[in-house]
Amino acid sequence: MIESFSLNLGLSYCIESTIAALLFYPAGDNSVTKPKKPKL
Repeated sequence: MIESFSLNLGLSYCIESTIAALLFYPAGDNSVTKPKKPKL
């Protein structure tokens, strides 16, 4: 039960981080000139 909860928590955190990364670093033609995504 606890292991499953931890897995779901990590997965949701990963999804939220991905969404935030897509919002702040939108993919496009100018993605090359933008700095790399910081590792959280």
